[in-house]
Amino acid sequence: YQYVTFKAMAVLGRWARGKLEEDCKNFQTCQEMLLRDLLEKNKDTLFGRDHDFGKFLARTDDSGENLLDAYKKFMPLTRYETYRSYIEKMRTGEDSKALTTDAVDLLAATSGTSGNRSLLPTTHKQRQTFFLQGIAPVFDT
Repeated sequence: YQYVTFKAMAVLGRWARGKLEEDCKNFQTCQEMLLRDLLEKNKDTLFGRDHDFGKFLARTDDSGENLLDAYKKFMPLTRYETYRSYIEKMRTGEDSKALTTDAVDLLAATSGTSGNRSLLPTTHKQRQTFFLQGIAPVFDT
């Protein structure tokens, strides 16, 4: 059983590493595609509406401006406080899609070492991406 599992992970790792190396050759394009996808998918969430994701996308599409550069100007760096009210709406069930259209299946609590504990919404897609793009390439032995 352990041998078969290891071999399967090696095959998955080889595929994942190849994808990672290919993505790294075109990292800017990959980042733009990911950002555009996230903004498009989440423009109708409470957070997306409050921050005008739809208008931002339309404006950058019309102007031809580089999406990554435009986003840096459009959306300043944030802290947990920016998201607290949205996460609270998700926690209480008032709006389960306040931040993302993906189903949040876990509100993971941080340890609180830097102050108060924080809740981090976690989705299946997020865990899948982390495993396939962050963990699996390590198994390419």
